[in-house]
Amino acid sequence: MYIATKKDFIFTDAMRHKYGKMTYQELKACFTPNALPYVCKENVPILTYIPNEDCESTLIHPFTISIPNNVCEQRLTNLEHTYWIPLHLSNEWLYVAPKTELFTVLCGSVKSQLTLQSRGRLFLPPRCKGYATQSTIYALSTLVRNNSQKDVLPVETDCCLTKYEKEQLREIPLQKPLANILSSVEDSNLASVKIELQGMIDKEQRKQFERFKVFATAWGSVVSTIVTLIVIICCSCCFCVVGNVLFGYGTN
Repeated sequence: MYIATKKDFIFTDAMRHKYGKMTYQELKACFTPNALPYVCKENVPILTYIPNEDCESTLIHPFTISIPNNVCEQRLTNLEHTYWIPLHLSNEWLYVAPKTELFTVLCGSVKSQLTLQSRGRLFLPPRCKGYATQSTIYALSTLVRNNSQKDVLPVETDCCLTKYEKEQLREIPLQKPLANILSSVEDSNLASVKIELQGMIDKEQRKQFERFKVFATAWGSVVSTIVTLIVIICCSCCFCVVGNVLFGYGTN
């Protein structure tokens, strides 16, 4: 004997006060963020539980002690083999055995046996298999692998930088005047503008320093040239005077 259901699934809240029903196609259309929860559209009605008004909701209510025959449609079927009902993502099955049956469980190299009688609930550990006379059931298994490796950072981060690049890195202003925590988009935009202005100021200062260095180098070259000419002229005059003195001394 079994109960003929109108839809494939029923869902309720924890207190069994609200419930709803849906078909397999309606459940399949729902969004699943992960393995357990389902997010569905608002096209499934949510009903309030009333005793002995709906068959499925009455059967799963904790206060129900007997089958409500007036709302449940009961049917008969002739079972020749054990009937298995898997419970969703739990490695558990409900079973109805029309006769005593030997059930074998194989977990790796470990083998065990048990006897199925009447009806009950069966649990299989992960990565195990169960063998009956006419059926085989497999437990769900989760295999976790970690292929990540530790990051290795070089001891000297500036090993491959040229001398010019190292000088440029030293000039990067790493500590900007951001004393307060940014609390809005406007503050963030203002801070970015300040950073850009600071960068422009630093760039202009570098340009002025380069111009001053070129100017100082040019004036230094001019002054050194003038001094060199003066020294050469003075040396020439000294040689002339010495020559005249020597020449005059020889004539006398």
